[in-house]
Amino acid sequence: MVEQTPQDMIKAVRDAIATYGVEFMMEVIDIYLADAPRRLVDLRQAYASCNGEAFTRAAHTLKSSSAYVGAKHFSDLAKAVELASRQGAVADLGDQVTRLEAAYVQVKAALEEVRNGR
Repeated sequence: MVEQTPQDMIKAVRDAIATYGVEFMMEVIDIYLADAPRRLVDLRQAYASCNGEAFTRAAHTLKSSSAYVGAKHFSDLAKAVELASRQGAVADLGDQVTRLEAAYVQVKAALEEVRNGR
């Protein structure tokens, strides 16, 4: 899994803006920034209760939505967590959940930078 710098992610978002238009991508970013924290909470709660189905669903949603906003590395992390949970390893994924939560801080900062026109 290759790390993605914030600059790489910003470039990916700006490329998407050039392709899909600024209005559309700003709406996608706004939806993502509102939804992703809830999905991380869902993931943490599913981990705490060892609810494999809810855990897998939250990881899958994070994987997919993150890819749409250019957060490739974060999407890859969520994909790895999703795949591990599908194999029944939810109880062993606490460190990965923490890693996702920490990685989201960088994703959010990069998206807000694009959102604010910097």
